[in-house]
Amino acid sequence: MYFAEKTRTLTGSAYFDNLFEEELKDLNFKARNGIITAAERTRMREEIIVDNLLKQFTKGLVEIDGRK
Repeated sequence: MYFAEKTRTLTGSAYFDNLFEEELKDLNFKARNGIITAAERTRMREEIIVDNLLKQFTKGLVEIDGRK
């Protein structure tokens, strides 16, 4: 069994868009100006949030042997 060990705790808002506001502002600008489609914005938003959460909030995976 594996679990992710965290490096820090979320403070304030748990709404992920607030955590990565600068990256997402740029993404929204591109979508509003027709540089990328709405579908591309959705996919890229998910990638930004997941990648940044993994990089900033997880230390690594820990393996636990569940057998007795």
